[in-house]
Amino acid sequence: MFGKDTRDMTVAYDIRGQLTKLDQQIIDLLAQRAALYQEAMDEDEEGATSALADSLSFWEEEADEHGWSTAVANKICRSLHEICKTAE
Repeated sequence: MFGKDTRDMTVAYDIRGQLTKLDQQIIDLLAQRAALYQEAMDEDEEGATSALADSLSFWEEEADEHGWSTAVANKICRSLHEICKTAE
């Protein structure tokens, strides 16, 4: 009665919980990144702005190594940059 379906539901619930935990960690890391970006902007606005090109290269290389779309990695990196620019 509580065989495979119950196990599948338990595994799915556990996976969702793990994904939520990872999402929270990603958001916490984004907050740290935004704070560092803002600190860099306070000290050297041109240097922090030009860091986008370096970040794009890094993200695209990492995506390529993982077999992911470099175009998607580029969009993610640009989105991260926008988050950092608008953080307070």
